[in-house]
Amino acid sequence: MARTYEADKRLLTEHAVLDDNGDGEGSTEPDPDTSDGALARALFLDRLGTVAAGPAGGDSVLVALYKEKREIETQIQALRKVKDQIGEEDYEAQLEELLVRLALKNREVRTREEGR
Repeated sequence: MARTYEADKRLLTEHAVLDDNGDGEGSTEPDPDTSDGALARALFLDRLGTVAAGPAGGDSVLVALYKEKREIETQIQALRKVKDQIGEEDYEAQLEELLVRLALKNREVRTREEGR
């Protein structure tokens, strides 16, 4: 947004921040590892504008797939937090395995959603 305003030589009058960790201080560049953003990564607005943590519509298989996807994302975040405590090769191997699992889970979710 800032680049668009600068290019158009307009003054940015609103400054969006995210505060989802309860510390009372918003972040303009959220980082779920060190500040705000972890909750925002887990929740989203669905097509009706309601907050959702996964799919709507009562599809229990899709709900389970979203739960598995969130668990993998949580594992990735936990791994990133211990990156400095494990060897680089070990970190990269674990990260690669988790990212592949996440990509496959995303494919399952898309396939199920397209089949609804």
